[in-house]
Amino acid sequence: MIPEEFVIQIDDELLQDGVALHARPMGVLARWMRDNGISGDILDERYYSPLRQAYDRLYPEGDFGLPPMLEGGVGFRDQVFLVRANVGFGTFAIDPKDSIEISQSALLQVWQNSPRQFWRSYYVVADIWDFAYGASDLRGNAETDALLANAHGHITAVARALRAAGNAAAVVQSACLVAELSMKGVLAQAGVPEPDRRRLGHHLPELAEAVIARMPNSDDDRLRSTVQAFPNFINSRYEHHGMSRIGLIDLMHRSQFVAADSVRRLTERNLAGQLNDDTSFPARETW
Repeated sequence: MIPEEFVIQIDDELLQDGVALHARPMGVLARWMRDNGISGDILDERYYSPLRQAYDRLYPEGDFGLPPMLEGGVGFRDQVFLVRANVGFGTFAIDPKDSIEISQSALLQVWQNSPRQFWRSYYVVADIWDFAYGASDLRGNAETDALLANAHGHITAVARALRAAGNAAAVVQSACLVAELSMKGVLAQAGVPEPDRRRLGHHLPELAEAVIARMPNSDDDRLRSTVQAFPNFINSRYEHHGMSRIGLIDLMHRSQFVAADSVRRLTERNLAGQLNDDTSFPARETW
């Protein structure tokens, strides 16, 4: 039995180091086994079960589940639902609708009343998965890592804000940053120097042209038309964006597409392309 005082002490250390809650029980157990010269299976129920009970007492409302690779959003009419790209290992199948946090009865209503939006959601989900795993594949370049990690955070911020009917001005700024940071991230990965990327500023059409020039693909025209539909990033800081809720949801979808399209140009992650090539699915629309 691991003393509860030890659990609290090591948990405090891990907390200060920024270790997420779901990972801290394993960190405590690994430290206790090391300090006591114990070898063997770290998931041995003799040790792990009492430890989890101690953690349940310490964090009675804590979420110890493995977080997703990325949390984004999809809109049906004027409602936003969270989309989770979960951690997977090896080769596994993805059913896009299973990634949406929506009841089966509500999803059936979407299918019956708005089949176009139903199929559109598959591509939205694919974009979220493609960015989550594509950004992970590109890890290793410090500049790329930082830019894509920031884009990752803004994707989740936009989805959660719209899900909670949050501040619309913050949604516009974050969505613009998703597009800018993801394109600058792949440009960094492609070897474009930081001063050249800085000169492109917040001008999404110019960034898109720079991405296309270095990493062309079959979605070049879709990327061009998508970024043209974004509001001006600088102006939106000081002026009311004038966008309806439907417009904000479409902006969320556009930003997730730009992020996914950017990393697809440098990785083999392309669930959206597989859907588009499948004749049993409608072709992808441009936002």
